[in-house]
Amino acid sequence: MGGTLDEILELQEVDRIVVGHTRPSDNRIQFRFDERVLLIDTGMNQAYYRGHPEALEILDGKRITVLRLGR
Repeated sequence: MGGTLDEILELQEVDRIVVGHTRPSDNRIQFRFDERVLLIDTGMNQAYYRGHPEALEILDGKRITVLRLGR
């Protein structure tokens, strides 16, 4: 299975996708492809990943807020 991001989003009938278990190199929530792909694994397990506690909030399917705690 393959396809472009537009095809995947259309097939799933969604505006964006949220991906976990793929940590960005800086351990921060990142937006990709005009905020249509959100990488949210921040490696919060301090003992192993030394990441950052963050959360993603999406209100009404539109407004996106990243909540950052600590560092």
